[in-house]
Amino acid sequence: MLRITSLVECLITIVFFSVAYFLFYMVQMKVLGDFDFVPTVSIFFIPAGVKFLAMLVGRGAGVFGVLVGVELVNLYVGKPLNLLEIGLHAVVWILLPYACMVAYLKQRERGQNLIGLTIFDVITLAILVSMVSSLGSQLYWNGFDAAGVQLVLAIWGMLVGDVAGIFLAMVVVLVTRKVFSRANLVTTSRYK
Repeated sequence: MLRITSLVECLITIVFFSVAYFLFYMVQMKVLGDFDFVPTVSIFFIPAGVKFLAMLVGRGAGVFGVLVGVELVNLYVGKPLNLLEIGLHAVVWILLPYACMVAYLKQRERGQNLIGLTIFDVITLAILVSMVSSLGSQLYWNGFDAAGVQLVLAIWGMLVGDVAGIFLAMVVVLVTRKVFSRANLVTTSRYK
């Protein structure tokens, strides 16, 4: 039986990653739209970092939160709700990369958190998740939507943009963690 605290934690995780993805996507559209390599592919895609962190630390609830965030973006831009398209896109864009991440972490005997990850692990996971997501998404979009862009160029641009967004998110997490750990040390030392 699911405890109430687990349910609340799950809902908070879903809401957090939904809102974070939506807000960072809005920043991407409104501020960083000039960084688009080809249509719908940015060379600096910040929401990819949110997706990566959701998969790594948010686990299933984080993944679901990002999917909700994607649909919030789609509703905001006026795209009609299509459950078949949502399902197919979810499989190739986040579920398959998430499965690859989980398999990698199990093979390396690492947990789904930031503790114990090496720089090598983060770089490998960023490239693995971005490559699987880029391949799946671009094959899906070019196969069904005929966007009219060169497939290899779109895959490469999305890969580079996702990796850049993931590394930016990881830098923000590391800096935030460092700042809060120093602030904690300062306040703890004052009271000794």
